[in-house]
Amino acid sequence: MKIKALAFVLTAVLLLCGCGQKSETAAATPAQAVTAPAAQSGTARPAWFITLGQSGTTDVRMEDCTVRAEYCETIFRMVGDKTRAVVDNCDITMKQPDSMAEHDMKKGANPMLARGNDRADGSTVIQNSRITLSGDNGRRICYQLSALKGNTLDVSLGCGIASTKEVSGNTIRGRIRHKVFQDCSGVENNNVDVRRFSILG
Repeated sequence: MKIKALAFVLTAVLLLCGCGQKSETAAATPAQAVTAPAAQSGTARPAWFITLGQSGTTDVRMEDCTVRAEYCETIFRMVGDKTRAVVDNCDITMKQPDSMAEHDMKKGANPMLARGNDRADGSTVIQNSRITLSGDNGRRICYQLSALKGNTLDVSLGCGIASTKEVSGNTIRGRIRHKVFQDCSGVENNNVDVRRFSILG
């Protein structure tokens, strides 16, 4: 399955979070913006914005899309042993609003961009994309992806890339308070220009 040239917009907490890829493609037309209504005070924020795989067999490729999110924990859910999900050449922005409670790194991974399936077979990949992330010091870029490669990341948050099998050819700039790479098994040819960091862990 291919998701191509769509615009996903999440300004509140209701639409698209936790949806499977079938419903995402069925309801959208090329270049269509999807916008949630304004958030209500006290409404719980969703864990996921776009689900690309969960249970069963999933083979999906998301290309040339624009994704913007605010009131959401993580943009992409890419879990599942039989998941094959690739995000390619997308513009992705997530800026945590001041009204969102801060995160505690000791109580969870708290990835902003994506959570993968922790496999080293290239099954969950984000590549060739422009990514902007802004969050508190308890947030990290991503967790357990197969690969993060060839991206440009402008970030301001607490931690970087964790437990990802391949991290290569990325440009990473901005502010990362703690480690840029943590428990990543293949880190090479990245251009890192960030403030307040220790590079390996």
